[in-house]
Amino acid sequence: MKLSKKLLTVMIAVLMLLPIGAMTADAAYVSVHLTKTQTVNSSSNVHGTYKYFWGNNSSSSDHRVHFIARCKKGGIWVTDTSRTVGVGKNLSEVKTNVLGYETDWFIKLNPEGTNAKGCDAWGYIRNA
Repeated sequence: MKLSKKLLTVMIAVLMLLPIGAMTADAAYVSVHLTKTQTVNSSSNVHGTYKYFWGNNSSSSDHRVHFIARCKKGGIWVTDTSRTVGVGKNLSEVKTNVLGYETDWFIKLNPEGTNAKGCDAWGYIRNA
C-alpha cells in the first residue's frame, strides 16, 4: 500500500508541473540580443501557427543583420520569413506565413558576411 501512495504522490506532482511547461512555451514574446562578439544568436522557442517578429540593429553595428524567423516542419528547422536590417535601422513588425498546424518558432539574428561579428542588435518574436 505504501508503494501505491508514493506512486500517486509522484504522479500528482508531475501533473501539477505540466501547466507550467505549457505556459513557458506560450510566452507573450521572447527576445534575443546579438552582441558584438557573436557571429549569430537565437531566441528561445514560442509555439503556434504563425508569429510576428521585429527588432533593431544599433548604429554602432559594423554590418547589416539578417532577422530570420524559423519554424519546425516535419521535425526539421526551416526558414519561414527573413528580413535584412541596415546599420542604425529598425525592423517594423513582420508576420510569418500561416501554417495549418501548430509548431515551434524562433528568431535568429545573423550579421551579414561569413563569420561576421561586430553587431549589436535586438530581435523579438511573439505569439499572434
